[in-house]
Amino acid sequence: MIHIDTTFDIRKPPNELDINIADTNILFKKINLLGATSFYYKSEQFEQHPSYFLKLIKAYQQYNILQREIIILNILLKYDQHFPKLIASNNQYIITEYIGPVLNKNNIFSDINNQANIILDILAMEHIVHSDIKAPELLVKDNILYLVDFGWAILDGDITCGAKISDKLKPGPKATDDKIQIFKIIDSYLSK
Repeated sequence: MIHIDTTFDIRKPPNELDINIADTNILFKKINLLGATSFYYKSEQFEQHPSYFLKLIKAYQQYNILQREIIILNILLKYDQHFPKLIASNNQYIITEYIGPVLNKNNIFSDINNQANIILDILAMEHIVHSDIKAPELLVKDNILYLVDFGWAILDGDITCGAKISDKLKPGPKATDDKIQIFKIIDSYLSK
């Protein structure tokens, strides 16, 4: 069982969270990632435990972005690469494996377009539309491209992903074409 003390003010989350995963206390430290919906934490790798990533929701709870992301990540669990593995979740946070740094000009690799097409093919096969691909959601680990952050995803054309959650659309700019967005981001680094 995993427990997070959420008695703190969500507007001022602590810089560290001590969480018990599989009978081991793991220290998560807040990291500075730009995100409108969440605070982000990373654990250090030690002993046999990998590094983990924790996403603590701070905004848009009424849109059920966390529940939507959990549904999508559970569908994508069967794929060995390209998507983070969901470790634990509740109604305030998710814990996934830590993937690696955001795609940038220093970690772009020769096979990236092929891997982007594999990601898009998997999403199409599973009837998932990410609908909010931005540069910080493309990560690289060992020359493998990963897509993260499925909080605004659509499953089988249904914003509720078949669950009893909000059917409110994302505020602001409307959903974008996944293929256009992913290659626009990749091309911006290939051209540098």
